[in-house]
Amino acid sequence: MQFPGTDYPAAASVPRRFSAAGKGAGVIMVALAFCFALVGEAAALVIDTAPPLPSATTTFPYTQTLSASGGVPPYAWSVVGGSLPPGLTLLQTTQTTADITGTPTAAGNYTFTVQVTDSNVVAAPATATMSYGISVVPYGPTAGIRYDISGSVSYSGTKTGRIYLTTYPSDNGISLTTPGPFTIRGVPASATMLTAWVDTQGTGNRHASDPFGTTTLTLPDSLSGITVAISDPTPQPPSPPQNATFSPGDSAVFAQWDKGLKASGIEYADTYSVYWSTSQAVSPTTTTGGGKRQNIPADDSNNVAITGLANGTPLYFVMTATVGGVESAPSPPFGPVTPGSLAGGATVSGTVTLSGVAPTGPLYVAVVDAANKGSKAFFTSVGTPGASAPFTVNGVPDGSYRVFAAIDMNNDGIMGNLGDVTLSDQ
Repeated sequence: MQFPGTDYPAAASVPRRFSAAGKGAGVIMVALAFCFALVGEAAALVIDTAPPLPSATTTFPYTQTLSASGGVPPYAWSVVGGSLPPGLTLLQTTQTTADITGTPTAAGNYTFTVQVTDSNVVAAPATATMSYGISVVPYGPTAGIRYDISGSVSYSGTKTGRIYLTTYPSDNGISLTTPGPFTIRGVPASATMLTAWVDTQGTGNRHASDPFGTTTLTLPDSLSGITVAISDPTPQPPSPPQNATFSPGDSAVFAQWDKGLKASGIEYADTYSVYWSTSQAVSPTTTTGGGKRQNIPADDSNNVAITGLANGTPLYFVMTATVGGVESAPSPPFGPVTPGSLAGGATVSGTVTLSGVAPTGPLYVAVVDAANKGSKAFFTSVGTPGASAPFTVNGVPDGSYRVFAAIDMNNDGIMGNLGDVTLSDQ
C-alpha cells in the first residue's frame, strides 16, 4: 500500500521487515513511534527530480541533487544514455540521492538518461529512469549576470485558477491570480523559453487539460514587452487508470492505481472515480448493492480509502478517469474483495505512539507484501487515534511484509495530501 509522504523527519522502533507465520496463531508485535510529522514512501520506485535541470557556466562549480523514492533503499545511480557535460560526474550522496557535481569545462547543450536501481533482495531489483538536459554557457562578460523580464499574460477562455509562469531551463518564475502584467526577477541569460499554465484543479500539478502557453526568450535582448498567450488544449479522449488494485480492511477497501497516460510528465486525468457492486458486471451505471466515489483529485496521491462498507460482502470494483468533463471507459473489474478480517493467517498488532501532532482524522496502518508491494496488502484503521493507538491486522498469510502508517488529517480517505502525516515503511 502506498502512503506518499511529507517533508518531515520520522522515527520508528521496528525492524525493517517482519515475517508473519502460523495459521492464525502467530502474533507479531510492532511498535511505531511518530515525531511531529512523518515521512512516506511510494510503493513503486520513481525518480522524483523532474526536468529541466538548472543551467551551468564553464569554470564555475555546479551541483544538482537528484532524489528518488519507493522501492527498497539504498539505491544505485548511473548514467545509462547520453553524456554529462565534461567536468561533471554523478556521485551517490545518501541512500536515496545522488549529485551531479563538478566544474563544467565545455559549453553546449548536453542530454543524458539517469537510472536508479533499488536493493530489493526478495524480488528482482526495481529500476526507474529519467532523461535530463543541462545547458552549459561559456564564462564571459555576461556570465553570472541576471535580468529582470516583464510583459503580460493573456487568456480568453473560461477556465479559472492560479497562473504559473516558469522560465526554462533556469526555472525562475512567479504566479498570478489573473491574466495580466508580470515581472520575473533574476533570470539568467541561459533562459530560452517562458511557459505559463492555469492550475484549474488547484493542486499545484499541471494537468493535460489545463490551459497552456509558451514563448521564446532571447536574453538580454527580450527584457520587456514579452507576451504569453494561454489557450485551451485540444481535448483528448480519456483512458482509465492502469493496474487498479483493491485491498480489504475493516468495513473498508483501499484502492491504488497507476496514473495511466501522461504527456511529458503531466498528469493526464483531471479526476478519478471508483464504482463498486456485488455484481461482476460493475460499471459507472451498474452499482447494484454497492456505490461510487467520484471526483477524486488527480494530485499524485493515486490512492483512496473506500469506507463504510459491510464486512463479509464480496464486492467488485472498477475505476474511471475524467478529462475535461468526459469520463473514460472503466478499468477491468477487480474482485471479489470482501471487507473485514480474513480467515486464517497470522495477526500483526502493535501500537502507534503519537508525539507532537494532534490527529484530525483516522489513523491507517497497512501490512504490505515486501515482494509484490501493493498487490498483497492488509490494513486497518483507528477512527479517533489518541497519543497511543493500538492496532490489529488479522488474516495475514505467511510471508515477509512491510508496515506503513498514516494519519488522514483532512479525513478525505486519500493518503499523502493536504498535510497528511505519514510514516515510511518499516
